[in-house]
Amino acid sequence: MATKASFREPFRRRRCLILVDAFYEWPRRGTRREKEPYVIRRADEAPLVLAGLWDVWRRREEVIMTCAIITTEANALVRTIPHDRMPVILEPPEFDAWLDPSTPLDQVQAMLAPAPDGVLTMWRVSTRVNTGAHDDPPRWESLEMGSAD
Repeated sequence: MATKASFREPFRRRRCLILVDAFYEWPRRGTRREKEPYVIRRADEAPLVLAGLWDVWRRREEVIMTCAIITTEANALVRTIPHDRMPVILEPPEFDAWLDPSTPLDQVQAMLAPAPDGVLTMWRVSTRVNTGAHDDPPRWESLEMGSAD
């Protein structure tokens, strides 16, 4: 990010925090075409704070505000489903330094690590989360606990 043209300036000056309850991963199992969704959240059920970048693009008179979630290699838990990437999760002591454009880039780069073991929990959920056509709260019941797809 520090060198790619589209991310270089936001990485240096426009870092943000993105607050979420959880995130999903949809790994494939073996040769199956369908993906199986998993919800991943903090084990203590607190919100996740993800490392993000924001930017403003101008196209003629149109102003487009964008943001991106930064990913890193998967931690041991996420690799079990299997998946190779996950969002960068920041902890409260890192928030101010992440947001401060004067923080040295080597210190910022050091924050781009997988979540430590024990911070997250995950379980397989209904494929109902795979489509935006369902306008209801997330279905986080574990399929291993007997809820229906």
